[in-house]
Amino acid sequence: MIKRAATILLTLVMIISLIFYWNFTVFVVHPVTTAQTAPAQTDFAQTGATLVVPRTDRLTFVDSADAMCDRLSGQVNADCRAAMQSGAFAASDIYAQLPYFDWLFSYSTGGKPYTE
Repeated sequence: MIKRAATILLTLVMIISLIFYWNFTVFVVHPVTTAQTAPAQTDFAQTGATLVVPRTDRLTFVDSADAMCDRLSGQVNADCRAAMQSGAFAASDIYAQLPYFDWLFSYSTGGKPYTE
């Protein structure tokens, strides 16, 4: 009986995980330093944040503006970062806001440090 319950629970966790993976993006907003100021920065850019947003065809499961700039244009700068943050999702589409996690940002960029 315990094995059956554990199997059912594990199956449910796997199904919920797959649904989350297919439908949501964990978007990491890197905190902005004073040298990185650009127009149209989001409120999250001051302290950094980790947001759960709906998945689109332009977003991966764990993504960031820097990773999007690198993937779509091949370069990362303050203007591209601001454009990607404002164009990736609408403010009304944010399902959850979590603190900024540096390791998650590093994961989204493939370990490339962007310190512009």
